[in-house]
Amino acid sequence: MDLVIVESGAKAKTIQKYLGKNVLVRASVGHVQDLPTKGKDGSKALWSHTDTSLPDPPWGWTERAEKTVKRIISDSRRKKVDRVLIATDPDREGEFIAWRLAELLSEFGDIQRITFNEITETAIKEALQAAGTVDMNLVDAAKVRRFMDRLIGYRTSRFARSWSLSSMGRVQTPTLGFVVEREKAIQAFVPTPYWAVQAFASGIDFRVRFHEKDDSLAWRDEKGKFNAHRTNDSTLANKAHESLKIEGRLIASKVSLNNYKRSPRAPFTTDTLLQSAGRRFGWRPSNTMRVAQGLYEAGHITYMRTDSTRTSASARQKAKDKIISTWGEDLVGRGVGGGKQKGAVQDAHEAIRPTNPLSELPNGLDDSQSRLYRLIWSRFTGSQMKESEWSSMKIESRLETFEKPLNGDTKWRVSPGWELAFENLDKKPATSPPSPAIMEGSTLRLDDKEENPNLIEDQTKPPNRYTQHGLVAIMKSESIGRPSTYAATIKKLLDRKYCSDTKGRLKATEDGTMLWDEVTPFYNSESQENSLFSTSFTSKMESDLDLIESGVKDSVRVWDDFVSSFRGLHEKALEMKKERPT
Repeated sequence: MDLVIVESGAKAKTIQKYLGKNVLVRASVGHVQDLPTKGKDGSKALWSHTDTSLPDPPWGWTERAEKTVKRIISDSRRKKVDRVLIATDPDREGEFIAWRLAELLSEFGDIQRITFNEITETAIKEALQAAGTVDMNLVDAAKVRRFMDRLIGYRTSRFARSWSLSSMGRVQTPTLGFVVEREKAIQAFVPTPYWAVQAFASGIDFRVRFHEKDDSLAWRDEKGKFNAHRTNDSTLANKAHESLKIEGRLIASKVSLNNYKRSPRAPFTTDTLLQSAGRRFGWRPSNTMRVAQGLYEAGHITYMRTDSTRTSASARQKAKDKIISTWGEDLVGRGVGGGKQKGAVQDAHEAIRPTNPLSELPNGLDDSQSRLYRLIWSRFTGSQMKESEWSSMKIESRLETFEKPLNGDTKWRVSPGWELAFENLDKKPATSPPSPAIMEGSTLRLDDKEENPNLIEDQTKPPNRYTQHGLVAIMKSESIGRPSTYAATIKKLLDRKYCSDTKGRLKATEDGTMLWDEVTPFYNSESQENSLFSTSFTSKMESDLDLIESGVKDSVRVWDDFVSSFRGLHEKALEMKKERPT
């Protein structure tokens, strides 16, 4: 009899349904063993290694895992299992769990590794046919990641306790730096006042163009950026406002039309899904990942931790079939996401997509699952559709009693293309030009609405604090963290009270600011790239882990080089601390 081991109980139930009673399906409930946290090794930060092998620490049981594994072994003996198929998640962490399970279940002899990117009957059975062995490159990458996190976390966190701070970390500390530096920018911001005049005519927003770029009186913000529709001259702004009130109309002096196309976006990666759900639904990354996990385990979407935009040919064909049956063959486009993503570091499995693109919304989903599934389905289906076509109109207008022009623009959609896939999510845009038609010489009466025209006296605003999904975007752009760590890293910053989340915006706390401003500089090097908590250093570590995973770099060499770099930085930090009061 075969034993199939997955990570979660929900996943086990779905797979058991596909494989029937002749296969035993059990869940490990996540990690079963990891670096020790108890006993004499629980406080160790570093274990010895040789020139040819990584450290070999005593792996300790995670919470409740020993009972779970003993139960799986007992069930397997009773059922006379003669082959074990370990089907943990298809990534670095999943491979590490598979390796520990293989060691713990070695008595059953024939132990194989299977992976799948979606929990469907076809995918599971294909995986069984292609059973292989544990990929030790992935395991070594997972080990080195653990060793790095342990060494940095234990040693620097102990260092930070001199300031009564709880922890520091390989990814969490540079991520905290983004939040702290943004807060500094907000505090240091000096606003630039301005005047502006706005008027609505034919539903179009017009702004008075006060200055040209080479005008000596041209308005510029605190960074020197020019804006033609703002002025420092209140008299000029008031004159424009009075002229608009008196005349009550604009005369179009120049009208220009432009046609353009909007291309569909690639299917979701983890970071783009977190950002899109954050913008559309106001969801925190942890919430999005929880809902996505449920959709994955129920077999509705592919694996949700990925950097890849690649999708399978069969899934793309199903999407095209759905497009043809719903909107017609002329809406099928060239398709996005057909090949390996250029420069992708984790392209082992597909982008996030529906397992059955023919199903726009499966039955049995709760409200949150329905919203997220529809978003994933729309993004993937749209990626296989034609470009949308738009027209835009720019209008320069004038007044009879004021010499400065007013600029306005409007746009409308000519052909929906891929945007049809989002018709249940997005508001329908304008689909025709203004009526009556606007041409050179046309008279445009001001719309009958409050504060039209509007005299604006304001000042520039400081940069916004990061949203959680906005922080994910900068983590991605700076190449720190990975799909499996984005949400967890932000949660850790909140749990440690280094950041607070108020109305969806992250603000550094006093402890967070102290950690970044007072403690991390001890680990700085003359070169920013070699400073322990710089984004470049962290990004290099992430890249090295990816290269171990792909077999390009030797894990022992990477670990040895890192230990050497860290030792030098940590010893220097300890020496500096002796010279400074904390």
